Amino acid sequence: MHDWFGAGARSMLAATALFALGGVAAAEAPATAVAPAAAVSLTEPPFRTQPPFVTENDAQLATAVEALTTFKTELNPTLWNADGTVRPEVRERLIAIVGTMFERLKLANKQIAVVDIDLSGSNISHEWDKDADLDVHVFLSTTRDRSVYAEKAEDLDRLLSMYNSLLKLEQEGQLTFSGTNVEFLFRGVRYKGEQDEGGSPHFALWSSDPARDNRWIVRPQLADNNFDRAVILAKVKEFTAKYNGLMNAYFADKAAFRCDDFIDFRNDMRVYRSGELASSGQRSNGNLVYRLMHRLSQDVQEETDDMFRECTNIKWSIR
Repeated sequence: MHDWFGAGARSMLAATALFALGGVAAAEAPATAVAPAAAVSLTEPPFRTQPPFVTENDAQLATAVEALTTFKTELNPTLWNADGTVRPEVRERLIAIVGTMFERLKLANKQIAVVDIDLSGSNISHEWDKDADLDVHVFLSTTRDRSVYAEKAEDLDRLLSMYNSLLKLEQEGQLTFSGTNVEFLFRGVRYKGEQDEGGSPHFALWSSDPARDNRWIVRPQLADNNFDRAVILAKVKEFTAKYNGLMNAYFADKAAFRCDDFIDFRNDMRVYRSGELASSGQRSNGNLVYRLMHRLSQDVQEETDDMFRECTNIKWSIR
């Protein structure tokens, strides 16, 4: 039996198992027969009814690659002033939203508070486009002082990831600033790319440390072009073919499909991206391929995750 169950729960589960297996406790079971449930179609609501295929042809993919790799020379003017400062209405609204979201956590440990709110991602750089999100990273006290949380800060961070998923589902692209999607991530740990020293570009929107409040921590630079459009196009075609193949196989027989095939596909994309980022930076083939997969007729990463969740729910159900 899994070790996450406590002793009391283990006793209860053991008794339940004895009953289910026809042991001593089974003598008390009612003899009433249970009518079989009506068959449920896995291709009718509430399940997805049609495969979310990527529909672009080769010419359309080539056009998308060219558009993605034509970069801006200025920051997004709906979020930033010409001098590189964040627009005041953007700053005030984001801080207010973070306050409301943090209160919803209702943490009993009052030593845990918001200590930093940072902006990161494409919309604080010259990589932004109409489909780029504004990423708002909310760092809690454990990122500075781990003693305020009795357990490991990494465990708190994993629990917060579930809250982040809930926020994402609630917002569903509806929370926008002048057309830009805004996504919030609460964090219990600062990882390597988020560090003030040697981290990726980020702007401190608000901080309990006055020395880092409302200023650039790592400024974005015009990145080197380390990409080849032909390579990007070939890799996008390869990944979209694999994705469409997965969707075709899944919708052909949802009940028999191996759900982890979706995770394996996501991991393949992530590994390709991370390797290219490490060797060639933001404008590498791998990072740009990953970014474009979010911007096709289907958001490949999001749809893959959605189908994994649906597949898992089907496997967990008793029919």
